[in-house]
Amino acid sequence: MQVFRVIKNGNYCVMSNYHLKDKKLSLAAKGLLSIILSLPDNWTFNINGLCSITDIKPYTIKKIIQELKDNQYLIVNKKNDTNGRFIYEYLVYECNSINPNYKENSPEYELPYLVAPQLVNDSLYKYTYNNLDKIDKTKLNLCFITEHLIDRNFIKVNDIELFGYDDYFRKLLDQHDVRDIYRTVTYSMNHMIKNKFKDEDGNEINNKLTYFISSVERNLKKLESFGEELWPSD
Repeated sequence: MQVFRVIKNGNYCVMSNYHLKDKKLSLAAKGLLSIILSLPDNWTFNINGLCSITDIKPYTIKKIIQELKDNQYLIVNKKNDTNGRFIYEYLVYECNSINPNYKENSPEYELPYLVAPQLVNDSLYKYTYNNLDKIDKTKLNLCFITEHLIDRNFIKVNDIELFGYDDYFRKLLDQHDVRDIYRTVTYSMNHMIKNKFKDEDGNEINNKLTYFISSVERNLKKLESFGEELWPSD
C-alpha cells in the first residue's frame, strides 16, 4: 500500500488516535468525533451546524451522538440561559477515560429493561411497563422532541404510545426543518392542553396520538402556506 501525504504546513489538526482504535465505536462515530475534534474550541456546537458541515440528516447525527454519549466520549447537559430558555452544553472528550464520569464496562450503560419481555410472562410485562416511569428517560434514547413533551407533562415515560410519538418525530426530522417541527409541535400540544384534551366539538379525544399527529400535520401545511405569519387558530 502506498499513502500519499501532504506537507502539513497548514489546514491540518492534531488529535489523539485513541478513539480511532476503539473497537466499541462504529466507523460513523469515529468519523463524527474526528470532525468535532478538528473544529475550533469556540465553534457553536449544535445539530444543525453538524448537519451543514457533514451533509448528514439530523436523525442520523442524533443516533451517532447517542453512540458517543453511550461510550462516554460526550456529555450533554441541559441548562437554562440568562433568559430562562433551555440550552444544551456539550462536553467532548478526546479520550473517554478522561471523562470524570468514566466507568469501564459499567452496568449503568447496559439497558436490560429495553429487551421486550415474552408476552406469555404477563407478570414480567406488567412489572416492566408499570416501572417505566421510574426509569431515567435519557436511557431510553428518545428523540429530544419526545423529551420535550415529557417535560411538559403532555405524555409520560410509561405512556403506552410513547414510542409512537418518538417514531413520528424521528420521521418528521428527516422531512422538515427542526424549527418548524418544534414550533408546530409546541403549538398543537398547548392547544390540546388548553382545550383539556377535547376536540372542536367538545368531545373527549379518544386517541390522543392520532389527534396530535393530525394537528401537527395540519399546522405544518399552514406554516408552509403562511410562511412567517401566524397560522389561523386551529
